[in-house]
Amino acid sequence: MKLTVVGCSGSFPSAGSACSSYLVEADGFRLLLDMGNGALGELQRHVGLYDLDAIFLSHLHADHCIDMCAYFVVRYYPPDGGRPARIPVYGPDGTEQRLTTAHEAPSHDSSKPSPSRRKVRASSCRGTDPAYALVRSSTSSSGSRPGVVRLNFVIAKRKST
Repeated sequence: MKLTVVGCSGSFPSAGSACSSYLVEADGFRLLLDMGNGALGELQRHVGLYDLDAIFLSHLHADHCIDMCAYFVVRYYPPDGGRPARIPVYGPDGTEQRLTTAHEAPSHDSSKPSPSRRKVRASSCRGTDPAYALVRSSTSSSGSRPGVVRLNFVIAKRKST
């Protein structure tokens, strides 16, 4: 297993580091833990934009997730015009709403939704063609602290299609 610190700055990126983002690689599987401010640019020093297999967001502060907005654009509008395969995004309750709100374009009339708004789809891995899919968003309620997300990761080889 290999752990790469993509970024580790606090609430905002420094001249030398992006905010929280960590790349975990094992047996050809690449998991990104968090994608804070500045992480997407720094990530490209380590892997290609379409080389991630999954993303896990620990919590929804901007310094841990805001570059997901730019990553949505990367995956939704790739330069070759095609669409890369969807990847799972794991996050706490409210992840879909947070990413959708952060990504949507403001409307001129604040009482009406913007016609150019694109919803960041974060439903299941099946269905229409989102840029990425939130596959699990739940907090633990059985015997541990409330609000704590508990996930057990098992690195598995991706099935070929």
